[in-house]
Amino acid sequence: MPDIQHNIVTMIQSSSATMTLKRNLRHHLRVPIRVPATVQTREGQPVSAEVANISRAGVMLECDRQTLELIHPKAMTANPGSPLETALAFTIPSQIGGKVAINCTCHIIYARRLSRDVFHVGLEFKDLEEHLVPHLEHYIEAHREITPHGED
Repeated sequence: MPDIQHNIVTMIQSSSATMTLKRNLRHHLRVPIRVPATVQTREGQPVSAEVANISRAGVMLECDRQTLELIHPKAMTANPGSPLETALAFTIPSQIGGKVAINCTCHIIYARRLSRDVFHVGLEFKDLEEHLVPHLEHYIEAHREITPHGED
């Protein structure tokens, strides 16, 4: 019986360590949001996509293959050590009503295929203006209770 108890304790400790590690991989809470966004191609042309979730550090876009190839033609074989930059524009609801426009430069961190023609593209804010940070944080905090598992 002591061996079974030891194994259970070891499994719980291992599981807890794994959960802690997962939590540490993402330092910023993510919350879902569905708003249209405009991303620039490398040639400076605007392309439409949708922001699927947002955090203090960046956003995850959802788009089709054609949009992905316009944003980042070699996305599926991109070098994570040298991410491309792109301009991003979208709005979030304001805490006092209306909307707050967010325009910034981002690094393209990853592109993942979800299904045949649905891709997620991770963008990290590079030069988010400081006056926008409180708006972003308020939105995230306000939606935290709605989505307690937003860190996935």
